[in-house]
Amino acid sequence: KIRAEDQQALKLQTLAAPADTGPAVPPMLNKRVLVVDDHKLNRMVASEMLKKWGAQVHLEENGKEAVQACVSERYDMVLMDLQMPEMDGYEATLRIRDHGEYGGTPIVAMTANAMKGDREACLAAGADEYLAKPILLEDLAAVLQRVKVGRGGAQGEG
Repeated sequence: KIRAEDQQALKLQTLAAPADTGPAVPPMLNKRVLVVDDHKLNRMVASEMLKKWGAQVHLEENGKEAVQACVSERYDMVLMDLQMPEMDGYEATLRIRDHGEYGGTPIVAMTANAMKGDREACLAAGADEYLAKPILLEDLAAVLQRVKVGRGGAQGEG
């Protein structure tokens, strides 16, 4: 069950800007995106934003589940929280990168503890980009512009 204040926060964070001033995003229609976060509200916020842009979203709760999902299915992009139980996002990213066939999938690291050095640590672990939480529509759009979203990291494939 989602608390009323969480529902309100979800509504506020996923409100789209007016059509003429909204952020430009790469085509996400039918792109398969894996969102990994141990907090349900964070998964819901990211999922709703991506779905508005036409993405097909799959959700997982921890790094261990993320690795299993990436080995069993192909994704065009992964949004990966860093601080999770069972297996954190750093370890999950490294393990996904170790799978040759799936290792090229773009991974965007997410964290609420945006501290100096976090971005560099994320990139060193194999993430393609870094996104601070709470996720804002404009920030996600900017990251999607920088990351080549597509199977194997090539935008427009598959």
